[in-house]
Amino acid sequence: MLRAPGKLRIGFSTVSPIGTEVHPEAVAAVERTVLLLRGLGHEVEEAAPDVDGAALAQSFLHVYFGQVPAMVARGRALGARPRDIELMSRLLATLGGSVSAGRLTMEMAHWNGFARALARFHARYDLLLTPTLAHPPIRHGQGDPGKGEQFVLDLLERSGLFGILARRACSKARSTRSRATACAMCPSPSWRT
Repeated sequence: MLRAPGKLRIGFSTVSPIGTEVHPEAVAAVERTVLLLRGLGHEVEEAAPDVDGAALAQSFLHVYFGQVPAMVARGRALGARPRDIELMSRLLATLGGSVSAGRLTMEMAHWNGFARALARFHARYDLLLTPTLAHPPIRHGQGDPGKGEQFVLDLLERSGLFGILARRACSKARSTRSRATACAMCPSPSWRT
C-alpha cells in the first residue's frame, strides 16, 4: 500500500567524509535534489553524522580485505581453480591474508561506534542525502593493470614473492612512526591504536 511519507527532515552534505574533493557534477546533483525536496515541502538542511570518515574508511578496508581471502577460499573449496579467480582478486586475498584476525576483529568492533553515530543522526533526521559517488565512475577494466604489470604481478604471486612483500610492507609500516608510510591493511603501530 502506497502512502505519502509526510513532511520529512532531511540532512544533506556534499563534503567528502574522508576529506577528498567531490566532483562538481556530484555536488550539483545533490543541490538540485535539495531544491526539489524543499519544493515538495520537506525540511532539508545541511547536516552530516558525527563520524571520523578516515577511521571509517580504514575499518572498511580491513573488513573488505578480510572478506576477500575468505571468499576466495570458499570458491576454491567449491572447486574454483586459481585461473577461475581474477588476478586482482587473488592479490587482494594475499593482502587480506596478511592482516591478523585480532586486527580484523578490532576493526569490525569499530563499526558499532560508527553505527551509534549514524543512529544519533537518524534520531533527528529521517534521511541523509549525499553524492552516491565523489567522482564519475570509471569504465569497467579502466583501473586494471596493463599486460606487462599483470605479467609481473602474476609472476610475483606464483613465486610466493607477493605474499612475502605484502608481509614485509606491513612489518615496515608497523615499525615506522610515519603515518605517511602506514598501510591501511597492516596492524597499527601502538601510536595509532
